[in-house]
Amino acid sequence: MLPVIDPQTPDLHDEFDVQFPAQTADGACTLEIGPGITDISGNPMDAAWQGGFSIDAAPPVTTATTQPSVPNGLDGWFITQPAVKLNAADAGIGVKEIHYWWNEEPETIRAQASASIPAPAGINTLHFYAVDLFDQAETAQQLQVKHDVSTPSLGIELSGTLAGPDWYSSDVTATVIPDGDGVEVISIEYRTNIVWSSYTGPVVISGEGSHTIHARVMTERGKIAVITRNAFLATLEIENGNQIPLGSRASRPHPSFPALLQP
Repeated sequence: MLPVIDPQTPDLHDEFDVQFPAQTADGACTLEIGPGITDISGNPMDAAWQGGFSIDAAPPVTTATTQPSVPNGLDGWFITQPAVKLNAADAGIGVKEIHYWWNEEPETIRAQASASIPAPAGINTLHFYAVDLFDQAETAQQLQVKHDVSTPSLGIELSGTLAGPDWYSSDVTATVIPDGDGVEVISIEYRTNIVWSSYTGPVVISGEGSHTIHARVMTERGKIAVITRNAFLATLEIENGNQIPLGSRASRPHPSFPALLQP
């Protein structure tokens, strides 16, 4: 309601209601009156009148995004800790505060229009809403976030005939032992060259010389673990130009080979 005072004849006609269309958007508005308005004596306004004001009939709106923007694991899981970014906007008078809470925890209130919230481990639901400076609150929203903190691992067990502290005198059998840390392992692979192959059981390594076996596992949430083991295979030694059975010099130091290195 906007007053217009007639200095000569003040009465009940000196004020009037201004009705705005229902679809008027929130935000800053300007009202202009006259100059065609006259008082009851027929005196016109000297000049048009303008007044500024704001309309705020709607609550704020909050958007939620994650960082990373999409899950970097499988089946909607984040395998590094994500953060939820809340940003509230109000077309009218402005945002007063943001409210949020995980699951059934108490609310956290921040007197600002944005917030960055680290996600806890596991499957959790973030609830949130914003309030404007007229204490108009939006309907609470929610976002489910899955954060995997498991640490998968694996080992490679080597078996064969040890001819000395550092090498084997027979073929070596390599067995991959995966551990998903409570999460199902969906893939096990190995390689002894540049090509990865699916691991279906123990792998036999043969041929004299130094060998390296690599293995990796992936869990159903997308976590990967990798391991490398080395083994040196030799059945004969050369001494003074002659081949002698491996181990005949066992009482003397063996040359150093990268055998049985622990991962």
